[in-house]
Amino acid sequence: MNNFEFISYTPTPTDAYMLGIAKIKAFGRIELRFKHVKTKDGTGNFFTCATYTTQDPNTQEKKYTPCFLLDSRSDEELVMEMIRDGVNRVLAQRSALQGQPAPQAQVHYPHGLVQPQAQQVQIDEQLPF
Repeated sequence: MNNFEFISYTPTPTDAYMLGIAKIKAFGRIELRFKHVKTKDGTGNFFTCATYTTQDPNTQEKKYTPCFLLDSRSDEELVMEMIRDGVNRVLAQRSALQGQPAPQAQVHYPHGLVQPQAQQVQIDEQLPF
């Protein structure tokens, strides 16, 4: 049973930093929204959950904290892949209607997670369990 479902993607063309909002449904009853944002240097993009900002009173340093976390790395990877695929489908459909090539959304692995390398995936597939 798949616990997550891609619902929609809404572009935000008037926002300088955010490209859009991807909405998913978790466990058939909880809607979660992920921001589709540009990288700081403007050369890429990624998805992240909503965050709130706190400030260290001593150093005045800002800290961005996610509003929610998925407690499983496999769920996190599944959700990010599902969002990327869903957004790419939406962008491709819109581009086809406008006769333009579709931009590609990228996957962001938050909280220090890294994308598995192809060699690791092949090794994992050979495991007997």
